[in-house]
Amino acid sequence: TALADLQPPLISGVVAVPQFGRVSIEWLNSEPANATVWFGTTNAVTNVVSDPAFRLQSRVLLPELVFGETYFFYVTATDRAGNTSTNNN
Repeated sequence: TALADLQPPLISGVVAVPQFGRVSIEWLNSEPANATVWFGTTNAVTNVVSDPAFRLQSRVLLPELVFGETYFFYVTATDRAGNTSTNNN
């Protein structure tokens, strides 16, 4: 009997971490999942950075951001079965 994975990974502990003029977005997944961060200067986020590796602890480094700008972001995690979850912090 085959088992079907129908549950998306749970995302927790999402944080933005400044690192030497850049920012990484980090979070935990309840199961190995790849990582995508959507970000921008309005709620209509249009930029995307991804890590295709399946990890329990995700970390995505954003490109250089403009100092003094406010940025919005949300993260998605997709497991090997294709189940996706979103956290819009």
